[in-house]
Amino acid sequence: MVPIFYVAKPSSKEELTLHIRNLFSLRKQLQKFYLLQNSNSKTNKLNKSLLELSSKAGDIFLNNVKAYIERNIENIDLNVEKMAHDFHFSHSQFSRKLDAMIGLAPIKYIRYVKLQKASIMLAETD
Repeated sequence: MVPIFYVAKPSSKEELTLHIRNLFSLRKQLQKFYLLQNSNSKTNKLNKSLLELSSKAGDIFLNNVKAYIERNIENIDLNVEKMAHDFHFSHSQFSRKLDAMIGLAPIKYIRYVKLQKASIMLAETD
């Protein structure tokens, strides 16, 4: 959830700049949180304050996207257009939503999940 703030008028340029900087910082923290949450590395520690900031709807959406990719991991025709259609989004809406949440374009996220799965499979074969 993005906090809503109220700035009394007249406000100073410095105060507005500070609020905007804080909002951008919060967005970056949430992107890192979602990216770390989807990582299988045991060394990743989740920051408690970021956990409180995450929205349940965002968690559900990302979990569904990751599960969809994992279900279709062997499908060489898996693409962003098909995913967006299956999630009832337009291509651009789907891309913007994923980019805003995790800071990755959908095709890069697909590659990321596939590489994670490959690293797990390689580790298990040793």
